[in-house]
Amino acid sequence: MPVITYVAVDRGELVGGHTASTEYQIETDFEQFPRRRLHKGEFDETLNGMAEGWLDAIQFDYNVVTDLILPASRANWAEFFSSVANREQFQIDFTGTIASPGTSIDVWLVNDTLDEQQIVHVGYKYSFQVKRWP
Repeated sequence: MPVITYVAVDRGELVGGHTASTEYQIETDFEQFPRRRLHKGEFDETLNGMAEGWLDAIQFDYNVVTDLILPASRANWAEFFSSVANREQFQIDFTGTIASPGTSIDVWLVNDTLDEQQIVHVGYKYSFQVKRWP
């Protein structure tokens, strides 16, 4: 079950008992998290058909969709999204658990990609995009 690790930032949505500047973890299932590879740089084709380019970086991003989130956990998710809203770095471990960590990657939340879907009388699903920290 994937694990999100973040440092809480007080933007008015701290969970009761949590304090700012403290690391917290959320363990959750993801419905999907496809990875996309982006090549950053300048790429051109010359008049004689030759390709040339300057590769500055290869960047990865993930489009994450959570599994069902119960209403009791909604406050934790609100704290998490508030804490990373200003592109604060956090970690996602797609392969481990809190008890048995795998390999986490450093990421940041892409602005304006957070969607909350309410499933009436059941819970919530969140979808968001993260970019891998360089």
